[in-house]
Amino acid sequence: MLLKDKVVVITGVGPGLGRELSLGASERGATVLCVARTESYVEQVTQEIEDMGGTALAVPADVTSRADCLRIADTAEQRFGRLDGIVNSAFAAGAIGVFPDVDVDGWRPAFEVNFFGPLQLVQCCAPLLERDGGGAVVNVNSTNSIRPMKGQGGYGASKAALEYATRQLAVDLGDRPIRCNTVYCGPMRGPSLEAGMQHMADRSGVSFGEIEQGFTAALTQGRIPEDGDVAPVILFLLSDEASVVTGASIEATGGAWVEHRLGA
Repeated sequence: MLLKDKVVVITGVGPGLGRELSLGASERGATVLCVARTESYVEQVTQEIEDMGGTALAVPADVTSRADCLRIADTAEQRFGRLDGIVNSAFAAGAIGVFPDVDVDGWRPAFEVNFFGPLQLVQCCAPLLERDGGGAVVNVNSTNSIRPMKGQGGYGASKAALEYATRQLAVDLGDRPIRCNTVYCGPMRGPSLEAGMQHMADRSGVSFGEIEQGFTAALTQGRIPEDGDVAPVILFLLSDEASVVTGASIEATGGAWVEHRLGA
């Protein structure tokens, strides 16, 4: 019960990591505000939590909208009287394309969701977090920002900017006291990765198994982590057990790109 009696906001709730984070937070004792643009997703996950005996609230919202971010903070205060943590898990891939041919404007949506969205939500919620004695923010990052992938510059660049911003927030909000950390995720076995691997297989004319083998070969542990394997690392950083951890970047990747395997 690491998060007992805490109220947390989790964005990007839907199939995959967002759902695992929401269910995991509830299992650890938290009240969860489930946030995403797709109303059906947040309502489904909220119902799952309630069926398990937990407390959750569906909040359909877009983190790129300041009005929606203010509404998230107001909802937490009005319904539950406090806010203790935020997980910024919402993401957008942005335009897929290679320089110099890619339209740079296609990168902007990735920055709006992956970079400006989290900053805006934290800014809107900071007074409430501070009022209740501080809290914790965890920004979900990606190894794409460390190891660029061809054609995914908008996504990787926006996540790289988020990593710096997380450290800046840790400095600026430390005396409030609000802790801010980021967790790097690599490939995670879930709906998003499964669809992505199938698309890569279809596009390249090879089997799904060959694509899967390529991903697995880059992981030191020799397996692709599940979404549910990564969620506990993120949730730990929301807890009081991580009270001295701030400004940190933690990799929860199964050892992605730590080891170079000859002939892999």
